[in-house]
Amino acid sequence: MRRFFWIRLRMFLRRCAGGGVVMAAWFAFGTAAFHVIDGLPLSRALAVALYVGHTPSGLWELYSFWGQCVLFGIVISVFLLQALQQYNPQEACRMLAK
Repeated sequence: MRRFFWIRLRMFLRRCAGGGVVMAAWFAFGTAAFHVIDGLPLSRALAVALYVGHTPSGLWELYSFWGQCVLFGIVISVFLLQALQQYNPQEACRMLAK
């Protein structure tokens, strides 16, 4: 049973790679923006970009709003749609055969 879980997980991750790239690009952009515009150290900028920290600035307000709307609204829905609508049994059979 554990083997099937790992196969399904690998299939899900393979289908959702594009969304992962978009999320990584968003966090990289946020880290760079907080570092350059707000002058935060890289470790603090990364924490703020990952929504672990907070900084009182206009950039934070803009970043958090768009992050919640765009990133978590659209990208996460893409993950769910990939997982639920595009199930390919032939790919699962190929992975089981290996």
